[in-house]
Amino acid sequence: MSTLDTLLSIDNSKLSVENEKISIIRLSKMAGEDIVFEIRPLSIKEINSFPKMDDTDMLIHAIYMALVSPKLSDEKLLKKYDCLTPKELIKKILLPAEISALYSAFNRVMGFAENDKNNEKISEEGLI
Repeated sequence: MSTLDTLLSIDNSKLSVENEKISIIRLSKMAGEDIVFEIRPLSIKEINSFPKMDDTDMLIHAIYMALVSPKLSDEKLLKKYDCLTPKELIKKILLPAEISALYSAFNRVMGFAENDKNNEKISEEGLI
């Protein structure tokens, strides 16, 4: 079968990518309940709209843009943590390793990293 025929045989409904949920264990322990961040894939248009910025700011921007929940732009949340922007809030409430875990989830939903046995192990340990 040709590649064209193979592509024509794929079920369109299977092309979508599922969001990924990451439990932030440190915050969950403080809160006494799960604090879960949900990351979605971004479109090419969204990625192309990123302003020019350094690597750290780009990482934070990507997480913010891909974040489904929690809604970090909530005024009460920003006020509680004395932050003016959701990106400032990310930097304030999350440790570097937690930001890195969210960025890794972003990479997975974007197709830059495959879900493999290492990710399954992380899931079993409660990070996902």
